[in-house]
Order: sequence, then C-alpha cells, then structure tokens
Amino acid sequence: CSLVPIVESEVLQDGDHDLEECQCITGKVLATVHKALNDHYVYLEGTLLKPSMVTP
Repeated sequence: CSLVPIVESEVLQDGDHDLEECQCITGKVLATVHKALNDHYVYLEGTLLKPSMVTP
C-alpha cells in the first residue's frame, strides 16, 4: 500500500487586504511549504497540491 501526501496550505483571509497582497502571501506560503517538504526529502513529484482560491 502506497501513501500519497496531499499538501494543502491555508491562508486565513481575515482583514481588509487587497487581492495583490493575498496572492503574494499565498505564493510565499506555498514556496515555504515546498522548501520544507524538499528539506525533509519528500518526493515532490509524488505529492498532490490541493489548491486554494485567493480572494480579497
């Protein structure tokens, strides 16, 4: 039996941030999560990224 990691980042959208700031923070979170996974030798090509919608 093989397991597939499902990666889901959650960025809370509290506050009055504009769309550009939400996109920027979401991008930084995804980059940081992927770096951490890579640092822990997770096979990134074998992961599933659960996308999130960016809304202001």
